[in-house]
Amino acid sequence: MKKYSRIISIIVLILVEWTVFSLAQTSDSPGQMTPVEKTGKLIVYYGGEESGVEVYSVSRQGGNITLSDSSDFSVSGISIRINLKLDMDTLLCAKNLFIRGQAPGGAYRINTEFADGKAINQIRGGMDTTYEVPVHNDALILPNGIFYPYTFLVEKYDFEKGGTQEFFAYTAPLEIALKTEDKGKEVVNFTTASVELRKLFVNIAGMVGAYIWANNDGEVYKISIPMQGIEVYQDGYRPGIAKADVDTLQKLYASEEVTYASGDLKLAGTVTVPQDSVKLHPAALIISGSGPQDRDGKTPELLFSVQYKTLAHHLSNSGILVLRYDDRGVGQSQGNFQTATLTDFVSDVRAEISYLKTRRDVDPNRICLIGHSEGAIIAPMVAAKDSTIEAIVLMAGPSKPLDQVLLEQKDYILKKQNVPEEARKQAVDQENDFFTWVRGEKQLSAEQIQQMGKVADKKQWLLEHFRHDPIQTIKSVKCRVLILQGGKDHQVLEYHAQALNQALDDAMNNNHTLKIFPDLDHLFCKTEGEGDYAEYANTERPIDSEFLDYLTGWLKKEL
Repeated sequence: MKKYSRIISIIVLILVEWTVFSLAQTSDSPGQMTPVEKTGKLIVYYGGEESGVEVYSVSRQGGNITLSDSSDFSVSGISIRINLKLDMDTLLCAKNLFIRGQAPGGAYRINTEFADGKAINQIRGGMDTTYEVPVHNDALILPNGIFYPYTFLVEKYDFEKGGTQEFFAYTAPLEIALKTEDKGKEVVNFTTASVELRKLFVNIAGMVGAYIWANNDGEVYKISIPMQGIEVYQDGYRPGIAKADVDTLQKLYASEEVTYASGDLKLAGTVTVPQDSVKLHPAALIISGSGPQDRDGKTPELLFSVQYKTLAHHLSNSGILVLRYDDRGVGQSQGNFQTATLTDFVSDVRAEISYLKTRRDVDPNRICLIGHSEGAIIAPMVAAKDSTIEAIVLMAGPSKPLDQVLLEQKDYILKKQNVPEEARKQAVDQENDFFTWVRGEKQLSAEQIQQMGKVADKKQWLLEHFRHDPIQTIKSVKCRVLILQGGKDHQVLEYHAQALNQALDDAMNNNHTLKIFPDLDHLFCKTEGEGDYAEYANTERPIDSEFLDYLTGWLKKEL
């Protein structure tokens, strides 16, 4: 639990390792069942590749429903094996739950009895403990890494009533809220057939979004959890051909695949060159946010994108040459992303600027840096020391060191999960313990460091961010600055944009503009709700057209 609380804030910003730290492993069987009425198999895909199976059997006898479920798949090279036995009544109210697993700290068992509005948990493994948590009597049981129980959510949803309906789910060890909305019928293309199915969107505690496709009888054909990079298909069905993207739109530019050197590494990207009569074009370099992203803004294994390809398309159609690139260690770029530091990423940006200046179709005096999230930290760092940069654009840029931003994100997450105030304080204290280790002010055992997993490899990256003050950096920037912010961004709150703007005023920079888009989130997509992270799951949301038009107009005027 301590490891999870330390890691979750970083995951919000990086958006890459969510699944690894929320699933348990086991290779044991939960025991025998009553005679089976229904059996089946789900095929699990991770990052677009088949990664394992889930086998289930359901018995409905008298006033009792029993689910036996075994899930076996891989996430980022880690084997996930989970076994579960669940007893419910005919109203799908849980009676007993048994899970056997193995976490990084060792094997464990969880026995849970549900009675009188409580979940009474007995945990064996590591430190044996018994604890109680309040839970609604009709809460669904949705443990991480087990997918068939989403069928019971479909069974509970009232399609005649429609709209958004709220349920509760127990994930062991927490109860969370589920807001489930009927998205109507949709034809889903599988490799074997095209099937018209009902589509449900599930907002999981305001944090994760899932889609469920089921037939009229409630049989689930497909589940998609984009933020975890997971898709699940009923056996006999496989993913069909993905639908076309921005490449189908009219292009007034040509695309070039390019490589260039950053120190000893070869980095790769795409340059989009306007097809017009201009010989020397203004140029924009897109600097991605935190987490390993390719040139299109996609994170490996995840099913959503920040849509840098769409941004480049719009700008180059308007006469601006654009370079977007794969982060080091991602896609076609060499290097190791996991061990890369903030200094490394700054060096890569400088290498990309040098490359742009070598091109005969680029005006070296009209280069702009467009940074998103972490990229909006890097852009001022580069521009403050490079007087040849004509302008920078900061999309959702933090105004504080990363440790303070992570604490803000943690507080938001815990509140969305309805974690009590005392538990929130404890989680924040644990986070600060982790931060003191990053700063070298506290020693941890080898076992504690091992439990951190890949996050431990990011120690130097974190330390450099903790020591970096974006406000002091922005005060040294002399070029034109455009600050863009979504009013419903919960990763980087609106006041950060205001603070950066004020810092430029204080530094007597008279060439800066602040623009707030009230209904946009951290991805600069329009949100129907409050900008919950769960909405990131909607991969069909386009980057906002008003935002694109405003950015393009500003660049054409200022470059």
